Amino acid sequence: MEEYTKAILPIKDISKPNEEIEIYRGVFFLENNKTSVKIDGHIAYRWFPKREVYFTGTPKNNIDIEEKYTIRTPKDEFTNIEVFMTFSEALVGHGILKIEGIILKDIIFGDTKLIFNKINFVIANMREFYGEKIEYNSKTKNTRYKGRIELKSESYTIIIDKHPDFKNRKNDLVKIGGYHILYIGEINFNKKQRLKNINLEAIKDQISYFIRFLNKKPCEISLMTAIDNKGNELWTDYTSGRTSLGYITNEIIIDNQETIEFNQAWQIFCDLWETDKDVIKFLIDWYNEANQGTLEVSIIHIQIAFELFFNWYIIEKKKIIEGDSINAENKIRLLLHEFDIALDIPDDYINLKNYITTLKLYKNPIKLFVEIRNKMIHANDAQIKEHQKMPIDVLIEIRTLAFSYLHQALCKLFGFKEHLP
Repeated sequence: MEEYTKAILPIKDISKPNEEIEIYRGVFFLENNKTSVKIDGHIAYRWFPKREVYFTGTPKNNIDIEEKYTIRTPKDEFTNIEVFMTFSEALVGHGILKIEGIILKDIIFGDTKLIFNKINFVIANMREFYGEKIEYNSKTKNTRYKGRIELKSESYTIIIDKHPDFKNRKNDLVKIGGYHILYIGEINFNKKQRLKNINLEAIKDQISYFIRFLNKKPCEISLMTAIDNKGNELWTDYTSGRTSLGYITNEIIIDNQETIEFNQAWQIFCDLWETDKDVIKFLIDWYNEANQGTLEVSIIHIQIAFELFFNWYIIEKKKIIEGDSINAENKIRLLLHEFDIALDIPDDYINLKNYITTLKLYKNPIKLFVEIRNKMIHANDAQIKEHQKMPIDVLIEIRTLAFSYLHQALCKLFGFKEHLP
């Protein structure tokens, strides 16, 4: 009988897209050097329209909403954290009845000085992959599925599991939009590492950029919760970064053998992160931006990503040529050649193939791509009119093909033998 590893369960979870997570309910205080205002209300994390932590409640003594305040809970889970007032409701003759505001930064609820054993986290809106075998056993049913990726570093191991209710959650996300938790993960630290100072923000940043590459759009680990060796929750970080709205439909299919390659790609990513972190972050940011927005904006962002990739990899890292001595078309061609990426146009790009064949002006699709981009950036009135005459199907296909070249190059950079879908 095949063995299945138990799936990780989230510490913080929601049952439907954009559902709020209550952090605290009861009495808390808004304070400054003049006063302490007692508030009866609640503090919650909301996903939409903007991911943030807000508070609302009824003041029990006078409050001046024009003043600056920090927030404090009775047991100091939140303490001395700056807030911004966004709303107040008053009844004439009775003063302020209700206030609302947001917490601005360092949004960690709990005691971060306590020693933790591992970190539990979630990922919203990440596309589907099929990984190693895991199982989830509830009171009513047992679910077995392929949904785990394991990434190993010298000091810690990362496990990312697809949510056992992924299919229903994905369908809800497609229908409703916004955000939904689709993956759960853990960071397990080795014993020596737990005795040292751990820069969790740096670890979160590194993991998030790796999954942004996998997802093709902005994505991150969030709602990190520290757990001690007895399974107790110590604190939760509610700070938010960037995650794209909605769901990406294409899937990553990984069998057990390929999962090993996935971890190998993580090792290469970590090595590059160690030496060229800022460039890798910038490159993935442009890669993500190139995969969203309008058609014209996407084309411009793809070109920016290629320029950055070329200058860093060809000139600085590999020192294949010196200086910026070749044009944009040849830069992209040289970069793709270094990663052994063919410039053939796939058969299903029918409109693009017909366009190039008919005009007989372009030896390869890169020349057409660069010309289109140049007409958008450096255009005069005649070039703008010429660009507007180009068939939309050709524009879509040249943009898709150029992004595919960029995607393949990044996959090769991080050590994948074949590029991910």
